Amino acid sequence: MLVNELPELLLPNPAYLIAILALLAVLGFGGSSRWLRRLRFPLAFLAVWSYACATPRVANRLIHGLEDRYPEARPTADPAALVLVLSSGTFQRQGERWVASLDLAGWERTMAAVALWRQTGGELLFAGQPTPDGASSAADQMAEVAAAAGVPRGAIRVERRSRTTHENLLLSRELLAARDGHVWLVTSALHMPRAMAVASRLDLRVHPAPCGRRGIELQHWYSWLPHLGGPEMTAAALHEYVGLTMYRLRGLAS
Repeated sequence: MLVNELPELLLPNPAYLIAILALLAVLGFGGSSRWLRRLRFPLAFLAVWSYACATPRVANRLIHGLEDRYPEARPTADPAALVLVLSSGTFQRQGERWVASLDLAGWERTMAAVALWRQTGGELLFAGQPTPDGASSAADQMAEVAAAAGVPRGAIRVERRSRTTHENLLLSRELLAARDGHVWLVTSALHMPRAMAVASRLDLRVHPAPCGRRGIELQHWYSWLPHLGGPEMTAAALHEYVGLTMYRLRGLAS
């Protein structure tokens, strides 16, 4: 309901910036100020761009453009399967050492991988994100969570060296190529197009198992109004669009 959105009006809001930019643009087109006339087109562009970036309906459309490329996985039992999980986490320095911990995406991917493994069997491979000192990794933390959730340690593998999506798959390439069973790729739905494009470039046959979908169906009219959550959603989507484009330009993704 709209009443639930009203408290954000008490906080710094993108709508205020958009209103100021729009007002300055209008004054530039119809006012007498010379410097506003010179800046009227840039101001109008910034107003439109700020509105688009802060609007949930626009941000949600960008997210759906990535997440809808791969549907939910439909796994079957396969004792020879391998579930590759791309890690996600954060690092904190504690004294002389670095400690890895999982972020929201890391937890989502880990639990989705465990659920998938329970349907397929086989092994789990957690890949990547070593700490700056190399003593641990986000993959290690994800493996610990999986073990605590009931996955036998003998069914868990960890790849600790990779730092990027490309390295996640490249450094696991030989192991993936040697599998006789299905290879499932688990990562956030928003990140899956980039991960699959890298896998295709490396000639790896993997089955996507996206998780943590962020796109929702927005029907209410006020989803066209600027919102505090809009810029964060837009930034997440643009990060993946830009990342995929850069990977392709560098020849790392198909």
